Amino acid sequence: VLPGVPGQTLTMLVSDFDGDAILDLFKGDDLAGTDETLLFGPHGTLRETSVQDQPMPYHTQTSMSYDQGDWNNDLIDDFYGAQIATSLDGPGRVVPQGRNRNLHLICQQFGADIGWTADQINACARELLSIDAIRNGKAFDPFSSCQDPWQRRDRALCAAFSFTMNLEDKHRNPDGDRARYAACRRGLAHIPEIQHYCRSLLTPTMGRIRRQEIEATHRPTLGNGNILMTGRADGSFRDMGSAAGVRAPGWSWNSRFADLDQDGRQDLLVATGMWLNAAASMTNVFYHNDGEGFSDATEAFGFTDIVPSYSYVMFDYDRDGDIDIVRDNASMRMIVHRNDRPAGRALWVNLRDGIGNRLGIGARVYVCTDGETRVRPGRCQMRVIKASGGYMSSDPVAAHFGLGDAREVSLIQIRWPDGEVSRVRPAGLSHGEIVVTRR
Repeated sequence: VLPGVPGQTLTMLVSDFDGDAILDLFKGDDLAGTDETLLFGPHGTLRETSVQDQPMPYHTQTSMSYDQGDWNNDLIDDFYGAQIATSLDGPGRVVPQGRNRNLHLICQQFGADIGWTADQINACARELLSIDAIRNGKAFDPFSSCQDPWQRRDRALCAAFSFTMNLEDKHRNPDGDRARYAACRRGLAHIPEIQHYCRSLLTPTMGRIRRQEIEATHRPTLGNGNILMTGRADGSFRDMGSAAGVRAPGWSWNSRFADLDQDGRQDLLVATGMWLNAAASMTNVFYHNDGEGFSDATEAFGFTDIVPSYSYVMFDYDRDGDIDIVRDNASMRMIVHRNDRPAGRALWVNLRDGIGNRLGIGARVYVCTDGETRVRPGRCQMRVIKASGGYMSSDPVAAHFGLGDAREVSLIQIRWPDGEVSRVRPAGLSHGEIVVTRR
């Protein structure tokens, strides 16, 4: 069992956060402000640390996703943390249509894929509108049994939300609350399938940890807005979220670095939206990296639909060398974004390790181009082989390098998880996919 304050953990990232060549573990929790990095020592031992040992100066408050990359190509780790990010320090993104219009557009998109009639599309919109009203608390009063005629469509969901939201709070008895259990049973007697869940009020809980205790043992949190923790040479981090233009994409979920146009700079794709409030849905956001910061290129890159998305995977499904995107919308149909016109070529590096873990997870891969034979900023890029991060997603355990206008690859260097270094000096390699094996 790992030490620390338990939370609603939605993302975990394994990386060497403190630069000691040993992999550490970061966990990101929703709501509680209990994000932290667990730092490991030799032989898998967990180091005793204090707040001051935490690598990042602060974290996100409602953490959904963290990912690792190197957006400025200085060969130093950067991290992007995503949460509810609407309008922290400037104009936020707004709902592009009216709320009811949004619901109809979402249902129209699914209807076109599935072959729905107009009546089926309208029924879909009514269902989403009902769920929106319940989620927003506009369909009922506290402790409502939801028996009005206009509430009948989603009566069970309405009543369950009303009662659990008002009974499972900080005032309930942590040893099990029989009085609240009885009140819940009475209020939901007309919905036996939901009444069953009142039993949760009898379950003992550990009680609430006071905010002062959390603040004493954890870094501060940013209440609204995503963070771009940019690494420095001394091992510290500076949040460049505002300066780089990636602070407020909306209600963020899976957010990852990827060089989608293969110009040699990692971009950011942020999945946004909320099925429980689909009327306020906005498009996903694609931040294109121009070398100095990011610009919103969502429309230009084909991510403009407003279907809420929680997760996606990145892989080359059509085997043409670039990264494609498959979005799982937690609903009826996946959405596939095929990448057809990247600006440059790419190199995929796959590792096979006969000494450590089989796929080289935790290794660092450096690729240099056009005659550069020494790893340094300029004509070199760095990727970490990882199998963690993001939200409810996974990607190929490989390193993808957009090569831009580079003519050929002159050096591939791998620092394996145990610190051993391998170098490959390819001849005539301009793009493609290779496998590097250590025996």
